[in-house]
Amino acid sequence: MKDPLESAENAPRKRSHLQTAGIGCGLTAALVVVLAVVTVIIENRSGAREWKRVHEKLVAENVELDPKKILPPLPAPEENFGAEPMIASLGNYRQDESGNVIYGDPELAERFSAMSLRDILDAEKPNPNRATGKPADFAAVAEAMRKSADFNIPEDINGDAAAVLAGLERFSEDFARVDNAALRPRAVLELEFADTFLDQISMQMPYIRPILGFQSLQSIRVCAALETGDTEQARSGIRTMLQTSKVSSSQPLLVGHLVRVAGHDLVLSTIWQGLNHHQFTEEDLAWLEGQLAGESDDILENLELALNLEMIVMTIGACDFMKSPESRKVDLLGMAEVGDTGEKNNLAMRLVPDGIWDHNKAFGAELLFDTAIKPIRERNLQASEVDVQAVIVERKRSPRSFMAAILFPATSRLAGRSFEIAATTDMARVAIAMERFKLANGKYPASLDALVPKFLPAVPKDIASPDGSPLKLTPEGDRYRIYSVGKNGTDEGGKVAFREADRRDVQKGDWAWGYNFEKEQDE
Repeated sequence: MKDPLESAENAPRKRSHLQTAGIGCGLTAALVVVLAVVTVIIENRSGAREWKRVHEKLVAENVELDPKKILPPLPAPEENFGAEPMIASLGNYRQDESGNVIYGDPELAERFSAMSLRDILDAEKPNPNRATGKPADFAAVAEAMRKSADFNIPEDINGDAAAVLAGLERFSEDFARVDNAALRPRAVLELEFADTFLDQISMQMPYIRPILGFQSLQSIRVCAALETGDTEQARSGIRTMLQTSKVSSSQPLLVGHLVRVAGHDLVLSTIWQGLNHHQFTEEDLAWLEGQLAGESDDILENLELALNLEMIVMTIGACDFMKSPESRKVDLLGMAEVGDTGEKNNLAMRLVPDGIWDHNKAFGAELLFDTAIKPIRERNLQASEVDVQAVIVERKRSPRSFMAAILFPATSRLAGRSFEIAATTDMARVAIAMERFKLANGKYPASLDALVPKFLPAVPKDIASPDGSPLKLTPEGDRYRIYSVGKNGTDEGGKVAFREADRRDVQKGDWAWGYNFEKEQDE
């Protein structure tokens, strides 16, 4: 049996062990807190230094960091195609609390949207396609119009193209309005740019769909006018299409640029059909050359602006937002306001040091500039052919770079598409000069040099070529093929590639303007 006195003597010693353990735990916890605080301070300072370095680099490279300065200035109404009330109605809208679009002038907006003939054109897909050599399908449109009660086509109309124009008479007043407005030198749609990050990423662009539909209808209208010999109406329609394409990129976000590229591609396909069928006069061709001059550079400049704004909004703006108190009230996965629940859902994000966001901001902005904006400025397609994800992995994917992996746009494919449209615009100018040469000499030239200086000031450079060589020509019997070496920079003699039937693969092969692509499709 233990001595009670011995037990009593041992009691203080046991309490001392417990106290020591408690003190040790307290010191460990304090050390962890101190280390955490020190780590946050170091990370914040490191991130701030890195962003300062990148910010200074961007400023030195004349990269605009104020989104309001990127937006094009609004011209005087008498100089602006976008000020025509029917066009302007597309930009005059607001979003209600549920995100629904409410137009300031719904009647005008609806009148413009009606000119898309979406039910017919989407179903029949009758537009010409210069990339595959497919001409416009007037028969499909004329048949659909005759089946609809909305169109009045007289029975004695001869020919499908004439029937299409007769059906479109219902829009004659509106066509005249927009064609007349297209004579104005500028094309800017009045739009408001949101002030906050959340509003910027939730902005709707409801004018995109009606603009693309309108372009599709204009293409059919122009081709039908050319088929019936009405080149005056065709020229008015082409001018309107060019101005409409520019209006769509008034707010230079990437989606606006993509709409411009799609609209401009329709213009090129429409011109291709007229050239293919020799439907333009010398006067028409000289006019077309003037319309397309400078368009190639303008498209790439618009892409640069779009990427610049993307950097401001989706890279710099996103990271700055994550540092702000407002991010605590947002469901970060859905980017929707959720009130107090956001405080609990985003606890992990709130614990991320500001320095992490600054590192992400610096990494993403510099990566976007180096791999996209700078190569586009320098017209260097090959330099823009960078696997961004591989670069991120090479630089050791970490919390300092994860936002770039999430938010970085597919700039390589986007740059390739824009360069292809720009190169095709230059090829169209060469094709116009080829047609003018034939009208003057009875045959096509054996080389592009023969077009200079009477029909072209110089043979355009191939903007996809690594060495800056000019576009190339290969004869095809009584026709020809003009081509660029394409995205891979390799001269394949004008050979084009197809991803699937009737769908050109601009990532492979050469980029070409010509007529006989059936063989390549079959292979």
